[in-house]
Amino acid sequence: MSVLAALIFLQAAPQVAEPEADSDIVVLGQKLRNWKGTWRSRKGVVSCRTTKSSGDPGVDAVSCEGLIACLSPDAARIEVLMHGKGKRAERQSALNELLVGKKACLDDRHKRGIAALADRRAAQ
Repeated sequence: MSVLAALIFLQAAPQVAEPEADSDIVVLGQKLRNWKGTWRSRKGVVSCRTTKSSGDPGVDAVSCEGLIACLSPDAARIEVLMHGKGKRAERQSALNELLVGKKACLDDRHKRGIAALADRRAAQ
């Protein structure tokens, strides 16, 4: 099964209204756009691996943490769709639909993760 569908979700994190952190958030959001990774679900546990780093380990971590947090609630269903019975094309279509439905979760996780990363760095 193709797991590259998860890459659809990745986009720059929206800016938040904190003037001091705005420029950092924009830069981190641009880096987030460059990140690529894959995920898998085994025995109810979702894992993530960076395949193309953003160049910033903190941004890479935000990306993977978002995927894991958003996909974990549906790990069992994902496993059935990836490895279950039935026509492969139908299972893949259902999996893609499920993943597209996770976009809002990923956008929110990335937005909050990038903002938190910028805040931590500004505080140092």
